[in-house]
Formats: sequence, structure tokens, C-alpha cells
Amino acid sequence: MERFETQQPKPVARGKGEKQGPLRRGGPVLSRARRALGVKMLLATLLTASLLLSLQDVYVGLTLAVLFIMVTVVLDYWVYRAVDDLFKRLQSRNREAHSVDAADLHVGLETLMTDVFQRFSGLEALEVETVRSDLSRLRSFNNQLMRLGEIAQELNAALPFRETKTKALELSRQLLSADVVALVSEDGRRFALEGVAGCEESEIKVDCCTYYAKCPVRASFRDLEIDRTADHGCAMFPPTMRAQLSLPFKLGDRVTLSLLAAAARPDAFADLSPVVLATLVGHIQTSLTTAQKYDRIRREVVTDPLTNLYNRRFFEKRAEEEIGRSLRHQQPLTLLMIDVDHFKRINDSYGHQTGDRVLQSVARHLRDGVRQTDICGRYGGEEFVVLLPNTPGRNAVFLADRLRAGVADIIYSGLGIPRDVVITISVGVATCPRDATTVDDLIARADAALYEAKNEGRNQVCQAGIPDPPLEHAEARAPRVDRRMGLARD
Repeated sequence: MERFETQQPKPVARGKGEKQGPLRRGGPVLSRARRALGVKMLLATLLTASLLLSLQDVYVGLTLAVLFIMVTVVLDYWVYRAVDDLFKRLQSRNREAHSVDAADLHVGLETLMTDVFQRFSGLEALEVETVRSDLSRLRSFNNQLMRLGEIAQELNAALPFRETKTKALELSRQLLSADVVALVSEDGRRFALEGVAGCEESEIKVDCCTYYAKCPVRASFRDLEIDRTADHGCAMFPPTMRAQLSLPFKLGDRVTLSLLAAAARPDAFADLSPVVLATLVGHIQTSLTTAQKYDRIRREVVTDPLTNLYNRRFFEKRAEEEIGRSLRHQQPLTLLMIDVDHFKRINDSYGHQTGDRVLQSVARHLRDGVRQTDICGRYGGEEFVVLLPNTPGRNAVFLADRLRAGVADIIYSGLGIPRDVVITISVGVATCPRDATTVDDLIARADAALYEAKNEGRNQVCQAGIPDPPLEHAEARAPRVDRRMGLARD
């Protein structure tokens, strides 16, 4: 801030005989006073001398004294009038000087106050803008925390790993305001894509950062630290994505994952709080770990421990759901009931452990021989069931015969069975809604077809026929079973 100072006139050095203003030596006022004083002294001397030396009477002396006083008064008036003129001029100059000084002072004060006001106004505007910016950041931080709480509630629900992973990607994309979010795992020095939200999986090139040591993604995996990169063109994402965020974490002791986010704006992730990012990583890590445990427990509950196929209870539940869907959408649904032929002989001849290995081998062949949408289960003992959604009976018969032939072609010598011993299966086929519209009826129809296949010599496929209409006054005959393809080897 500038200081306002009134400039005082500096004294000017003058020569010895130079005039120095109205009161200086030789000035007119002092010269007049000196002359008047000289005249009065002269008159006083003359008057005293005349009074002392003359023989005049007292009246003459009094008259001279009065004249002397009158002359003195005139001289004083003459001198004092000059002094009065001098004082008036000085006062006039002082007033002018004071008026000039007051005007200068007023202008200076006005300038000073204006400057102070402008500076304080600038400071006030700066403080208001700072407060406004702080409030905006606090509001954004509060919104992020509230959203984090909602994400935690949604992710902490007991869900399978695949569903939890999909939900975590979508929720993270919303919280981070990202265009693309991907979950990438590291296996050795190679990356694998575990899931993506915001684009197709084919658009994510995870191999671009595999061998590039200075890549932010590689560094983030190595150091397990959050990394934000602005205005960075990474070939892992589509070329329009300029900002990149990597949130790495450990899943278990050996697997390293990272939530990678990308956005078109270069500064898209600049305002995200490190606390929010760390909390989000913690929620995702916890939810995925819980989902893995849930899947493990779920597998133990819904799968058969020997064959890793679905157990009977879960299979019947899924069959009920699929039958309902089949009836709603008018799509055929076929059930295969499969039994290992002469399995008791295998147990009696080669032992129960060998029999268990045979069941495991048959189960693996069934699971590998059907689609991913098909449902395989162990119904009990040596019996298996396969549910084929959206599959008519004729197609199911061909599939069942292919499975039968594949089981018969397996060489079981590695399981402790002689090479010349052949393991075979018999299959019964029933279709919804052609043969039944409930789970129990469909299983009963397929089981009846299975026993017909066994009665016909085993190692063959039989399809349930259309049952005869019920008779009112006679006992209904057993359902007719159509024998299809297959040659008996027993």
C-alpha cells in the first residue's frame, strides 16, 4: 500500500546580501520602524534639551510635549500600518497555503481510501472465491462419501463372484464419473481382463502395458499405489480416453487386481479425494473376497462333492425355474435321465474307489459334452440328469446318443479297470410340454424311458412316448416308450 506524504518545501540557501522576505534585514517594515524610532529619539532629545536649557515657561514646555506625543503617535501609526499590511499579506498567503494543503490532503486521502477500498475489495472477492471453492469441494466430498455408503450396502450383499464383479464395475463407473471401467488381473508379467463396463471387452487391449516398465498401469501394479494420469494416451483403452486412474489391490495372497478407469476429459479424476479412492478400493476388495467365499460355500451346498455337478435338490429347483420359463415363452425343454450300466459289478469287482473314479469320469464327459447353458446334476448313486433348455425332443435324442457313444469310447485302464472292459450308459428322454409340465412328472417320464432302455438291453437311448388317455372304467396302461438308436454291448 502506498503512503501519502505531503511534500514540505526545502529551504533554499541564499547569499549574505540577498533579500529574505518581508521580515528580513533591510525589509521595508523594519526600515520604516527604524526611521520612526530615530525620529522619535531625536525629537525626545530636542524636547528634553529645550526643557532643560531653555527659559521658556511651563506652558510652552507642555505644548512641546503634546506635539512630541502627537508626532510619536503619527510615527507609530505609520509603522503599525505597514506591519498590519504585512500581517494581512502573510495571513492571505497562509490561507492560500492552507487551502492548497487541504486540497492536496483531501486528494491524497481520497486516493488512499480508494486504494484501500480497492485492495480490501480484492481481498474480499478473493476470500469469497476461496470460501466458495472450499464449499464446492466439501459438497463434492460429501456427495462422494454418501455415494460410497450406498455402494458399500450394495456390494456387501451376499452375491456370486460374477455378479459382484459386474456390480462393482458399474457402481465404480458411476462414482468416478468415468467413461470406461475395467477390472484387470496380473498373472506373472501378463495382464488378464476380468470384466469391463462402458465398452466392449474387445476394445480393451490389456497386452499394451505388459512389457512397458514405465507404464503407469505397470507401475501401479508393482507399487500397489493409486495412480492418476492426466492427458495420457494409453493403448489399453479407446484412443479418445485421455485421463486414466489405476486402483490396485490384493485379492487373497497371490492375485493382484486393479480397477482401471478412463475418461475423455484430461482432468476427469483430478477432484477425487484420496480418501474416497482408498475407501472404494477397500469396499471392492472386501466384497470380492466375500463373493469368493460365498461361491465356495454355495458350491459346497448346491454341488455334489464327488462329481462337482449340481446336487439333486438344486437341480430340481433349477428345473422348476426352467420349466416355468419354457411354458411362458413356449420353448421346448428336454430332460435326460442317465444311468451307468452294471455299476454294482464295477464296485464289487474293482472297489468303491475305482467306482468313484468312474463316476467322476462320466460326470466330466457329460459336463464337457453339453452347452454352458445346459444344467448337469447327479441325481443319486450312479444316476445323472441333464436339463436342456430350448431343445426339442428329437435334438435331445441325438445329443444323448452322442454322449452315450462318447462314454463307451473312453478307455478306463488308467482308473484301475482292464482295458477290455467297457463302461456304458442308458438314457431316458422326456420333453416339456410334450410329455409333462411339472418337474416331478417330467422326471417320472424320463425315468420310465430310462428303465425301458435298460429292459431293452442297456447302452441305448429311449424317448418317452405320448401317454394314452386315461380310461374311465378300465385300468390305465403304462406309458408307451419309443425305442430309438443304440446297440446293446452287454
